[in-house]
Amino acid sequence: MPFAPYTDSVAVDLCTGPDKRAALDAAIEASRFLDHLETTRERSGKQRDRFRITLKPNIMTAAERQTDSPVYTDPELVEHLFARLRKEGYRELTVVETRNVYDYSYEGRDVRSVAEMVGYSEDGYRIVDLSAESAGSEHDYGGVLGRHPVGPTWRDADYRISFAKNKTHWQCFYTACMKNIYGCLPAWDKMKEYHGRKREFFECCVLMLEAFPVSFGFLD
Repeated sequence: MPFAPYTDSVAVDLCTGPDKRAALDAAIEASRFLDHLETTRERSGKQRDRFRITLKPNIMTAAERQTDSPVYTDPELVEHLFARLRKEGYRELTVVETRNVYDYSYEGRDVRSVAEMVGYSEDGYRIVDLSAESAGSEHDYGGVLGRHPVGPTWRDADYRISFAKNKTHWQCFYTACMKNIYGCLPAWDKMKEYHGRKREFFECCVLMLEAFPVSFGFLD
């Protein structure tokens, strides 16, 4: 599902099949993702190997490694997308995530450890924990967030991709590419920080999207 920040139109392409990589390739072609990426890069004036692409998947809802998990984005699809980008000459590739309330129940829940558990290799790209990285960095979001920490890797990206998991959700009924960006907010105790009388998660998500727009979305 591509988001086109420099046009008024948004296209949605649905691709399925028994081979998940082939289905993703079909989605890449049908949505003209690479054309969209290249147009954005040309407007930036940067060379491909200096153009910073940052991707936010669902990772931190994982409690164990699963085949075809219903709760986290398939890392094989993320790495297949990055492989396609490397073939095109892009080198500044980063996966980002933040910690969450699973920290109450589990130890060793930093982003890199959970990503490694579910199958991310960090081969040809970086993994960044926005919760750790945001210390000392703030952005004035306005609204219910006001001045609030932000991870520089997400803030400073030239191109942001939301690669969400299509799943149900106990509060908003389902979660997809927009709700996925809620996971860029850095506080690990998200129930305390982003749910309550002062603010709600949907308000915070909208402010994050307004401040740091997503360039393109994929939905696993």
